[in-house]
Amino acid sequence: MEEQIKQFQKQYVECHETGLHGKGPFLRWEDHPEMLPAPWSRAAKLVDEELKVNPDAGLQTVSCERFGGTCSSSHPECRKLRGYAETAGV
Repeated sequence: MEEQIKQFQKQYVECHETGLHGKGPFLRWEDHPEMLPAPWSRAAKLVDEELKVNPDAGLQTVSCERFGGTCSSSHPECRKLRGYAETAGV
């Protein structure tokens, strides 16, 4: 029987509930424009309004306390826990 791959969102919620997440680095939108939402999205309008009020606004990243580094769906150790094989591409 093949194991189901756990969705990143479910893993994130489980880790958050057990205290395995902390604050990562704060990234200003001005310094990291690649992190901005797509211009046609609803989030882009919210970010634009936020920047008008606070030019230093940005994104608070989440660190993965269990493995170190920034918490993301591509983190190799997180992928293993979700059921991806070690040889799976990232």
